[in-house]
Amino acid sequence: MNSNIKTNNIADILAAIRASLSDANSWLQRGGDAGWRVQGAFIRTRLLLEALGLPEALKDIQKIEAAAVDNWGKVEIDEEETGEPYLAWAARLHQYLWALEDTLGEPKNIDCLERCHTDTQSYPILDY
Repeated sequence: MNSNIKTNNIADILAAIRASLSDANSWLQRGGDAGWRVQGAFIRTRLLLEALGLPEALKDIQKIEAAAVDNWGKVEIDEEETGEPYLAWAARLHQYLWALEDTLGEPKNIDCLERCHTDTQSYPILDY
């Protein structure tokens, strides 16, 4: 971590990012614009990676952001399991969030996971 930067608790930051993705999924279910919420989650993640001094992970996130820039709310269908729609870029970001939690040893925020996990039929990527 960059010693010149003071950050909030990493588990809290990760929980806030997950909450943004959960909010995006709620907007998707209601037919609203989920894209800017997904974009906000990417921005938070990018800033976290910068503060932690993880340049390779940051480069990976920036590559995904470059691909997502034209359609942050891109929806795909889970054809293998449920046949339900999910937010493609949010699903990619979840993989990084799980890796950050595993790597940094931070506990998962159960309250946020319960909110994110309330409708697994509509968002199969969150099945644990």
